[in-house]
Amino acid sequence: MCEIKYVYSPDVVSIGSEVITSGEFSIFPKGLPVGKIVKVERIKTLRLQKIIVKPYIDIGAIDEVFIIKKVKPKEVEELLNEVEDGK
Repeated sequence: MCEIKYVYSPDVVSIGSEVITSGEFSIFPKGLPVGKIVKVERIKTLRLQKIIVKPYIDIGAIDEVFIIKKVKPKEVEELLNEVEDGK
């Protein structure tokens, strides 16, 4: 599992929602599927949330990584469908 910390509490976050890359800061291209939200912990005193995400892949099983410079929305959808179908 992965954690996303310090998410502003008024932001609507739901279990089962998909997490995708935002494209902010030019670190990762926008729209790449990351995983699904499995738990949301609200920290009321700080008006923040911690989100637990189940990644689509087993990060420990990665042997090689390809760098993707640009991805078209249709290609992202096709990759996501392959992951969900277990290919």
